[in-house]
Amino acid sequence: MYRASRPTPSLVPLASARRGRRSAIGAAALCAAAVVACGGASDWTTLNERAKQAHREGRIAEAETLWTEALAGLGTAEDGRAVMTLNNLGELERSRGALDRAVDYYARAADIQERLAAPDDLDVAVSRENLGHHRTSLGDPAGAAAEFERAVERRIRVQGEEAPEVAETRNNLGLALYLAGGADRAETQFRQAIAGIEAARLADHPSLVLPLTNLAQILADRGELAEAQRLLERAIRVLHANRTADPTRIARSETNLAAVLHKQGRLEEAEALYRKAVTRYEEQLGPDHPDLGEALTNLGLVLRERDRPVEAEASYRRAIAIFERAGEQADVPEASARFNLARLLAGEGRAAEAAAEYERALATFEATYGTDHARTALVVRLLAETARAAGDDGRADELEARLVRGREGG
Repeated sequence: MYRASRPTPSLVPLASARRGRRSAIGAAALCAAAVVACGGASDWTTLNERAKQAHREGRIAEAETLWTEALAGLGTAEDGRAVMTLNNLGELERSRGALDRAVDYYARAADIQERLAAPDDLDVAVSRENLGHHRTSLGDPAGAAAEFERAVERRIRVQGEEAPEVAETRNNLGLALYLAGGADRAETQFRQAIAGIEAARLADHPSLVLPLTNLAQILADRGELAEAQRLLERAIRVLHANRTADPTRIARSETNLAAVLHKQGRLEEAEALYRKAVTRYEEQLGPDHPDLGEALTNLGLVLRERDRPVEAEASYRRAIAIFERAGEQADVPEASARFNLARLLAGEGRAAEAAAEYERALATFEATYGTDHARTALVVRLLAETARAAGDDGRADELEARLVRGREGG
């Protein structure tokens, strides 16, 4: 899903491949891997069964107390029972929305699991990958990268460099590195992921799509648009070659390619791809999905540049209506659509209407990015010009004074 929160078209945020965490609640204890034998653990077994029953019946606080007691009863023992109990406590915290506390439990469990595991146990890699996703969600990309790196090392050792699962984990590592500010290291991971799959002679394997797409974004950000285009076209070919590919993934790849073509000034081709993506989103996600709204926003940008303001306005307004129905989760995309609509209206000499849209965009950008952010400052400047054109000199003076204070550091 490309970001419509910018006034110019952009690619999808770097995307990750997820493997679902298998809930430990209700699972069998990992006795086979135990350092301390499970035999004679009747106290732990009783507490664990009571906790599972309480959890099934929705008595969450009681389940937490029982699992905490069960864990304490194990003392310093590092065995499958400890792993299971820690994961269960983590699941409880996650279900409460306390992901930070959940990750603490998951990390303790993963450390014990890794110490107990055989060298070829891939469950350790899965646990590290899950932790990586959770740390990413917590805004800790450096911590996520460390988890994915450990997962990559184990998968390579067990499965070999050419396994598709290694490529997926390398992609996740690349994403974490990118989010942590390491674009060059991220590029290396994406290229290694692609090379591994190519070496395995899996030219059309679906695990190619994410590293191809993410590498394309890095190159596009650097202005290497021709290479980015080539990678995205290849990603689309891979998706079409896999008959079971999700049509929405095809739509997202089409919007990515459209964004690159737009940046190259190839507006007719970009428009055609955006329209194809809009149709796929409508068919697969329905008329109210935010992904559709973002495609419509970017289509509006192309239509405006092609001097078709009536169609562009309709596209922006339809996107805004979709975002409004989506609620707070779509506040920033809605503000972006309003910003672009305001620019269009101002260009058409409809200053009062444009100012109203800029005001609404400004409120969201201030709340999201702060008053000193470059994006916020851009809206302030354009709103000041538009307010002046609309005859609202008082508002224009206020905004211009704010810009002066910002330049003077006050």
